[in-house]
Amino acid sequence: MNLEESLAIDLEDQLSNLTADLVALESNRSFLDRLFSIESSKWVNLEPLCSELNQIKAEIAELRKYFTGTIQVTWLDYPDAVCGEGFCTIIFFVEELHWHSLALYNQQLFFKKQIQYN
Repeated sequence: MNLEESLAIDLEDQLSNLTADLVALESNRSFLDRLFSIESSKWVNLEPLCSELNQIKAEIAELRKYFTGTIQVTWLDYPDAVCGEGFCTIIFFVEELHWHSLALYNQQLFFKKQIQYN
C-alpha cells in the first residue's frame, strides 16, 4: 500500500468516526434535530446541520485538508426494519471520495426523547 492509499483509508476511517459520532452521541443531538426537520430523501450539505457543534466543525475543518468535496447526508424511512417500527436509515456520502456510510437509527425513540426534553 502506498502513502496515497494509506491516507485515503485513514481519511475514510475519520469520516466514518465523525458520522458515527453524529448519530450516536447525545451531545450532537442538534444535528439530528436539523436533519429530521428536512424532508426524507432530500440530500443536503452536512456542514450547515452542524453549525452549533464546535467539536464536529473542528473535525470537519481538519478533514478539509485532504478533500474539497461536500459531505452530503439524507435520511429515509425504513418501515420494514427487523428491529421493529420507527426506524430510519441515515446516509452520508462524499462523491469526490466515493465514500459512504449508512446508519440504522431509531427515529421513533429520538422523537420520544425530544418530547421529554421539551
